[in-house]
Amino acid sequence: MIVLAEQSVLAARPGDRVALTRVVEACSGPVFNLAYRMLGHRADAEDATQEILIKVVTHLGSIREPGAAGGWVLRVAFHHMIHERRRGVLESQQLTFSAFAEDLETGLAPIDDAGLTEPEQELAIRQVKEGCTLAMLCCLSRALRATYILGEVFEVSDADGAALVGVAAATCRHRLKPAWRAAKKPWMEAIIEMLLTSQGTCNGFLQAQVSSKAVEGKYRARQQIEQSITENALVGLRESVFRGIDPGHSDMTRDVLVESLYGFISDMAFLPGAGPWRYTGVGPKDVSLPIWCSRAQMPADAVTTGDIETFQDWSSFAYGFELTGDPIFLDKALEQFPGTLDLYQRLRNDGTNNIENRSPLLALLQRRAGIP
Repeated sequence: MIVLAEQSVLAARPGDRVALTRVVEACSGPVFNLAYRMLGHRADAEDATQEILIKVVTHLGSIREPGAAGGWVLRVAFHHMIHERRRGVLESQQLTFSAFAEDLETGLAPIDDAGLTEPEQELAIRQVKEGCTLAMLCCLSRALRATYILGEVFEVSDADGAALVGVAAATCRHRLKPAWRAAKKPWMEAIIEMLLTSQGTCNGFLQAQVSSKAVEGKYRARQQIEQSITENALVGLRESVFRGIDPGHSDMTRDVLVESLYGFISDMAFLPGAGPWRYTGVGPKDVSLPIWCSRAQMPADAVTTGDIETFQDWSSFAYGFELTGDPIFLDKALEQFPGTLDLYQRLRNDGTNNIENRSPLLALLQRRAGIP
């Protein structure tokens, strides 16, 4: 945000040069940062900064609340950048996310091949990150770009952001969702593609790391609670980022989830009549050796007898059934309540106990029972 001293604003209005200089100096940096992120080109940003500062200086007399002049300057800057500024060099290329992604894949090479020193490498990485971020922003419309910058860079609320860009708060919230989704989408795609290629091909597990917490560090292992948290995140990613706009990555996410969920209820991870082991060995400690594909391949100490984790996994049963329609997921959920015949009634009887993890399953069972 821009902070302007009220005394400087009041003194600058009638033409005090010292005060006017203070106002311009206080505005210059934040206005340039905004223009640079909006236009992605330094020379264009410098020109836009000058245009905005001229408006600020010539309209200081119109400020109704000198104590809130910083917010007024931002409103002037955003209005100019969205509605009046001519198209810049980067904007003229009319970038799209798909074209940007293709461009990123062109000429890829390991940075070690560039012959740079360590400080030069660090500088090159920072420059690439900055360039990619600016190009990504230019794939958005100006209105979405401005909304994204307000929320992610200036960290203003949707109400304050709405006032700055001159729209209703609901409109600002509506814009921010697609702006955030569009800006983050390339990274989300990369995550799904990485999981799809690195997931255990024969057991569906998403984790295979050595930790002293897991089976005494003897094997590469998975942790049940982390697997359930990852599955929750993937469901959210599929619903909030890919649903309705990217069938390909939506299907990829579904495939990763289905394999992970079947792995979770397999005899490699799930003790019949009880629930999943907290930690499960999934392969030898030596990463050059293949992972295990069945319970028969696992050593006896690849699981810790009696160490069952049933706190976090309830949503996974719901997701498994919803994605596949396979009743085995509901049968496995019932096994975590030995002696219980009615899963829905048992969850209802438990009230709000662990409701944050059980709610997806409870909601699924309510829909199946026709309960509103």
